[in-house]
Amino acid sequence: MILFILVALTEEYLYRITLYFKISEILNLKSNILKIVFSIILTNILFSIAHYPIRHYNISTLFEIFITGIYFSYLFLRTGNIYLACMMHFYYDLPILSTIDIRYHHYREIISLIISIMLIESYYMVKHYYLRLFSRYEQS
Repeated sequence: MILFILVALTEEYLYRITLYFKISEILNLKSNILKIVFSIILTNILFSIAHYPIRHYNISTLFEIFITGIYFSYLFLRTGNIYLACMMHFYYDLPILSTIDIRYHHYREIISLIISIMLIESYYMVKHYYLRLFSRYEQS
């Protein structure tokens, strides 16, 4: 299990931080939005290709990995918190730990999305609460 935590941490740091920002630096686009979008797409193409040698996935599975990578990028860019993306990556990889065939495997993405939205909103609620709390102390 520790190996899977380390894999999630390593992959998220490599793809969401290192490669994303390097690709973003290299791209010479005037529009910041286009730079972000192309950086996310290129990063996640590399993320998908890197997973191919592991199990020789078919094209639909690589597309699923690509979309999941975009989702992890969204989590990181929306919150600025790489650990949230790592947690979701680890959660996404959990079925791999199991040798039992998961009957509802196709619901994994929906469940991940719901949990992620809950985590993001919880993060922002806690952040908002602490900002209000600290601003009260500063005013006193």
